[in-house]
Amino acid sequence: MLESRFSDINFVVGQEDTVGDQVLDRHLSDLGTSTTSGLFTKSLEEALLAKTASFAVHSLKDMPTTLPDGLVLAAITKRESPEDAAIIHPKHKAKGSQDA
Repeated sequence: MLESRFSDINFVVGQEDTVGDQVLDRHLSDLGTSTTSGLFTKSLEEALLAKTASFAVHSLKDMPTTLPDGLVLAAITKRESPEDAAIIHPKHKAKGSQDA
C-alpha cells in the first residue's frame, strides 16, 4: 500500500519476533515486572533508536504508556474492526452469558 502511494521510495518490510512473541513456555508475568515492560515493543524501539528501522507498525494495546526519549507515536490508523471473540468451553461458561 505504501509503495503505491510513494513509488519513489523502496520499502523493505521486516518482521521482528519480540520477547513477548518468543516466550511461549510460561506466563509473561513470570518474567518479573522489570522485564515485562516493553515485552512486545523493546526490540522495535531499539531498532528505531539504532536507525536500523525507519518506522515500526505495532498493535497499540502492547505499547507502553511512556516511550523512550527520541521516539513518538506518530500515527494511529483507522480501526478496521473493534470486535473481539471469546471462545469458551461450555463447562466454563458463566451463568447469564449469552450465545452469539
